[in-house]
Amino acid sequence: MSPPRTSTAATRGRSRPCPDRRAENGAATVVAVSEQAGGAQSLSRASRVWRVVALLAVAVGITAGTLGEDDRSWPFSPMTQFAFKVDPNSEIHSLGLEADDTSGARVTVPLGGGGIGLERAEIEGQATRIEAEPHRLQAVAVMYADHAPHAPRLTKIYLVDTVSKLRDSEVVSKSQTTKTTWTVRHPGKP
Repeated sequence: MSPPRTSTAATRGRSRPCPDRRAENGAATVVAVSEQAGGAQSLSRASRVWRVVALLAVAVGITAGTLGEDDRSWPFSPMTQFAFKVDPNSEIHSLGLEADDTSGARVTVPLGGGGIGLERAEIEGQATRIEAEPHRLQAVAVMYADHAPHAPRLTKIYLVDTVSKLRDSEVVSKSQTTKTTWTVRHPGKP
């Protein structure tokens, strides 16, 4: 014979056991019943006002960000990377970073958590600033040196735009354009 089962209602206030129904084996089951009718309390006026104010603040922030801001206003910014449909006969642009290193090789700078920690979306969101002020790429050399301390140091960094041409949603060709470059200051110790 198994022991009687007990359940507890997730309600406020004190609970008291109360025999309710019989288990399959005939033993009485004990169910906790709240002493309050219905077991739920309504929110106070202050709690309701606080929730409405918070909801309105978030709604205003999202609306303002969508109408007049850019990705720097996150989380109140438009999610532009999800806001468009790709024409099956168009081009897809993808920004990335490449660099020359002290061994003379041209390398792709690894982005993301497994790379230097800088996400591709951050590069794309800051592309206009990087093109206007290429010295911002100096930070990439520092992050790369931290990420790969035993690898050859970067000497020149390129912001590149890889263009994939589509035909019937299939990639038919790829090309690459350099948007801007930066010669790293003190490549041995950026």
